[in-house]
Amino acid sequence: MKLTAKICILATAITLAAGAAQATSIDPGIIIRDPVGCPNHNCIPITSLSFGFAVPSRGFGVLHFLNSTGVTWTSLILTEPGVPAVNVTCSSDVFSCGVVAFGQNGAKIVLTAINDLTGIPAGNSFEIILGCKNGKCNKWPERMEFEAVANSSVPEPGTVALLLTGLGAMFTRRKLASAA
Repeated sequence: MKLTAKICILATAITLAAGAAQATSIDPGIIIRDPVGCPNHNCIPITSLSFGFAVPSRGFGVLHFLNSTGVTWTSLILTEPGVPAVNVTCSSDVFSCGVVAFGQNGAKIVLTAINDLTGIPAGNSFEIILGCKNGKCNKWPERMEFEAVANSSVPEPGTVALLLTGLGAMFTRRKLASAA
């Protein structure tokens, strides 16, 4: 086989693998949004930095909450046990949003207020939308429980990358020392 054909096959394989690794718009989504007020006065007051909620029976929907803790939330971690992290998308207008694996079939949705993002001030309402922006995504498992913790210490991505780089260097050095 010619070299150009091999390169084309390799490029195609890399492109397909990268596409498979990306979350698509059909994955279950979660959107954290800072609404104006509580529609129909139906916000659930949250009085503790730890709380839980369940997916509505339809598998999607909008949940309205009120931060009644007396403190501004600069981070929020939502943990769910039923959908692998690779299949979850998230977005927010008050937090930066990331998804990491939790066990074999779960995800932690990690939200942090950085740069111009405000988080959720004390006394403000917010929404958790179980769905996606275009409305064409998979449902969440019905009645699955989410655990939420506000203002827990969340390491910055740069800190995690630096830690992993250091551990990798130590592992490599140890391997080289034992091989000698």
